[in-house]
Amino acid sequence: MKLLQKTGRQYLVSTLVTLLIALPVFYFVLKMIVQEDIDEDIRSARAQMLPELKKSIREGTETQFRFLDHNVSFSPSSQKRSSDTIYTIIIPDTATSENVPHRVLETTFEEAGRFYQLTLRTSLVDTEGLIEAVLVMEVVLVLLLFAALQLVNHRLAGNIWRPFLRTVQQVAAYQVEAQEKPKLEVSNVEEFRHLNQALDQLMERSRNAFIAQREFAENASHEMQTPLAISQSKLELLMQTQPITEEQSALISSIAAANQRLSRLTRSLLLLARMDNNQFFARETIALNKEVTEQLALYKDPIERKQIDVSVEQHEPVTLSCNRTLLEIMIANLLTNAIRHNINGGKIKIRSNAAFLEVSNTGKQDALNETLMFRRFRKESDDPASIGLGLEIVKKIASSSGFSLSYSFEEGWHHFRISFPAY
Repeated sequence: MKLLQKTGRQYLVSTLVTLLIALPVFYFVLKMIVQEDIDEDIRSARAQMLPELKKSIREGTETQFRFLDHNVSFSPSSQKRSSDTIYTIIIPDTATSENVPHRVLETTFEEAGRFYQLTLRTSLVDTEGLIEAVLVMEVVLVLLLFAALQLVNHRLAGNIWRPFLRTVQQVAAYQVEAQEKPKLEVSNVEEFRHLNQALDQLMERSRNAFIAQREFAENASHEMQTPLAISQSKLELLMQTQPITEEQSALISSIAAANQRLSRLTRSLLLLARMDNNQFFARETIALNKEVTEQLALYKDPIERKQIDVSVEQHEPVTLSCNRTLLEIMIANLLTNAIRHNINGGKIKIRSNAAFLEVSNTGKQDALNETLMFRRFRKESDDPASIGLGLEIVKKIASSSGFSLSYSFEEGWHHFRISFPAY
């Protein structure tokens, strides 16, 4: 969930909770205020009416006394109340067939030695309608205000957070092997400015560390090639000298094998350094089926030594736009991996079409660890000839060529697939 959506949702929930609490409170407070006002009006009417009513009783003309309001009545009472009584009752309205709430005041007074009860009633229909109208208007105004605030907040937040979003996009698209680091947008928000400064320093440190590591690998590989070649040449001359014992021959062969492994390691590290440095620029249109056939012919001897059955399915001519050297290395490493990790008498299946190149092999009866298998110097076998860089190089070449590498394990087969984009 995006930050703006999360804050907006929290704001919406808090507003709704506030409305659910505030509106009933507002309704009852407003109703209490209106009721207090009506009670005051009834008491005022009683105070104005009592002197006239008492005068009529003294003069004996109470039967001729006429009330302007038909909701006012009086009658003899057997006792006098200590205080006025005010309450609300519901009276059916015969005209509308509805129950109408009324506010009633009952009071007693004494005149000419007798007690009388005075009753005043006031309809609450108008006040209830007024309260409901005010409440509805209040709800509408609050909702409109909330909607306006949400709109303003969304636009304002969008403008404020735009530099941050652009920074995220630039950092996400940044490649440490790029020639230059991105220039982050200048913001007048202090927090964003500090973030940009920290990210800029982090990218600069990462790039410097990457360059130092790449130069070290490249220089070390270059420097080791010459003494390794000399050492290998001297070992070959030493093996040709006579006399030489069987024990000496075995030691020399072991040293030569280790020397060759170290030579392959330096060449692989140099290849990775060159790919990191984007030194393989040349692209050309290459026939994939032809390359697979040629590379497969180079591995005829190790395939025959392990008695591996190889099947090739090439349904249609496939052409790729990529660097020829990198494609040859990628196919060679896939074949080497399929042969080295296979069993004697195992099988290799190669399939290719316009969408993918897949090299499958038998071998271990368990799936490989996809998290670790593509890591540098991670080996899945005890073969001393393996240097643990083959799949890492395949993945690097696929990525730099715009392809994707995936692995799957089904029914004893290990499948390595290079998927091609649509050209």
